[in-house]
Amino acid sequence: MWEGWTSDEDWVRHGLVFAALPDGHTVVRLEQAALIDRRAYTEMVMGVKLEVPNDLFNLHQRVYTVSSGEVVLNSHQGALEALPLASPWVNVDGRLSAVGIYGAETWTLVRRGVRIGGYAGSILTDALCYPARMDLQAVHGPAVLLDTGCLVLSAVDAERTQQLWDQGGVQQLAVADSCRAVRVTGLDGRTYVLAANFGVVEQVVDLAVDALEWCELGTNEIFASKLRVSIDAGKARLFVSG
Repeated sequence: MWEGWTSDEDWVRHGLVFAALPDGHTVVRLEQAALIDRRAYTEMVMGVKLEVPNDLFNLHQRVYTVSSGEVVLNSHQGALEALPLASPWVNVDGRLSAVGIYGAETWTLVRRGVRIGGYAGSILTDALCYPARMDLQAVHGPAVLLDTGCLVLSAVDAERTQQLWDQGGVQQLAVADSCRAVRVTGLDGRTYVLAANFGVVEQVVDLAVDALEWCELGTNEIFASKLRVSIDAGKARLFVSG
């Protein structure tokens, strides 16, 4: 590329889906970023990047509970650091949880060491990432840069979060290449399925889930136990049973 080169063409096709479940606690989040037929370099790739303030307002300390126990972290100033938590779920101070579904083996805390959060970048934060790749990589497109799904839960403690994970409350479902689908047990005991089409054409997906019947939230349309539905490009559909 010559100096000053620009292009009107998008290099990355990026899709992001949020579904707030009617259990009063749970948000399902799916994300995919795909590079087109180009060569690119990535300095870092951070999925989710949930910024957790860790500064004077919380007395410069956060308690992260993971599958192996508690991790207590003070505010961090200095060099960039990434701390793998070796856990598919994490709870913050007994109040906020994040549960991975697909796209990474563990949550990672990325600490920039400089104030970037809050008003005009005034506080230090810890970024919960799923996944986190911090090394320079050459990527030859077409290629997927980021493909991840998770839950974020409010007003939930570590014990309830671990219980959700141990009881198989989250599952990725096998669907067509450009689509992603997950099954989630809400804190209301009901089963939810979120399916999204990150491609550029309509897709028909078969969702291998067992239930007497399904209801699509938003339309109240009733489906039989075997969910076979079409999803428009760049759209998502949410179903509930129980």
